[in-house]
Amino acid sequence: MGASCSMRLEQKFLCWTTAREVFHYGWWMVVSFHFVMDLHLVAAQLAMVAVAQSAVALLFEVPAGVFADTIGRKWSVIVSITLMAAAMIATGFAFSFPIVLVTQIVWGISWTFMSGADVAWVTDELGDPSRINGLLARLARWQSFGAAGGLVVLTVLAVAVGRRDAIVVAGAAMLIVGAWVLWSVSERHVQRQATRVGQAAMRTLRDGIKVVRADRTMGLLLGVALLVNGADDAFGRIYPARLSNLGFPASTSGMFWFGALNVGVLAATGFGMLLVQRWTTRERDSKRLLMLVCLVGVVGLGVLASGSLLVFGVIGVVIVGGLCTPLGRTIITIWVNQRCEGPSRATVHSFLAQAEYVAEIVLGLVIVAVASVHGAAGAMVGAGVMLLAAAVLVMVLPAHHEADAKPLGGS
Repeated sequence: MGASCSMRLEQKFLCWTTAREVFHYGWWMVVSFHFVMDLHLVAAQLAMVAVAQSAVALLFEVPAGVFADTIGRKWSVIVSITLMAAAMIATGFAFSFPIVLVTQIVWGISWTFMSGADVAWVTDELGDPSRINGLLARLARWQSFGAAGGLVVLTVLAVAVGRRDAIVVAGAAMLIVGAWVLWSVSERHVQRQATRVGQAAMRTLRDGIKVVRADRTMGLLLGVALLVNGADDAFGRIYPARLSNLGFPASTSGMFWFGALNVGVLAATGFGMLLVQRWTTRERDSKRLLMLVCLVGVVGLGVLASGSLLVFGVIGVVIVGGLCTPLGRTIITIWVNQRCEGPSRATVHSFLAQAEYVAEIVLGLVIVAVASVHGAAGAMVGAGVMLLAAAVLVMVLPAHHEADAKPLGGS
């Protein structure tokens, strides 16, 4: 009976997170094309959106993680999806850069309530350390397939009814996903303390800080996450502008080809996640794979920045967006999740997300400056330097052979 409940829990978790990815990823693909081709935002403005979004999200990230650990991971997820849907819908009605900035800031805040809460929720509900790594890797594959489906659906919808209407429809669909989670997915093992919520929150926060400070590997992983996410955000925001510079069409046919490109990116991700599932059971293998994907990303960004033909841009996007950044972030998430403890798990994941936001602010400002002078190609070079630095940092990461068989949440 217990095994059957665990299987149902896994299936529900996979289903709702995949549905979230369908509408979120398809929405983002249409929005990123819309920002460049319809609103004519330049590389510096796109980078500025990322910096402002991250600065506000940074303020919310740890409080949101503590909220999840003290009030409940499910309610944190519900708050996240509600804010996310509102921002998605509002983006469809944004006609100027300042309004775009506001909608994207709200969208960024919504993710602070999601980051860590979803993983902590299923980890504690499942209660089986031997299965969680495989589930997270399987989740990454499901999300890749869901994102590919979302790209197809939203591309067809954008071509049929227009990009703005497709953006609004995706936001409305996200609200439906939130309603399904609210009514059909339970939370039985929330770590609520008997004391006041404020006292419990401070205790949880202290426990999370203690975990990170006591674990050198955890601290270095946060540094790697900072660099990888800085490169990922610069790439993800600006590569449509680089493709536009290389002659990517802005018409309806361009929307179709942009969707096809992103389906190819997700196909590469789905293949790469098979490697993650096989090569993250031991820390030394995770280290090798993480270093490899960082170096592959450096090559891809070099191709994207230096190529003079559109085909080089397409190849670079597939390499970086399909193999480097999604695999790198998944490896880091799995590694961190192995090394943190149940009661403060969401808070520690929030520290990971907070490191990413710091990267988007500090390194994002560098990218804004570079893009203002050297355009989208220069921004790609800057992202490549970040990934190269991440690869160097991975080299010094300790890979404890004796920790390879350590149970999840062990010390």
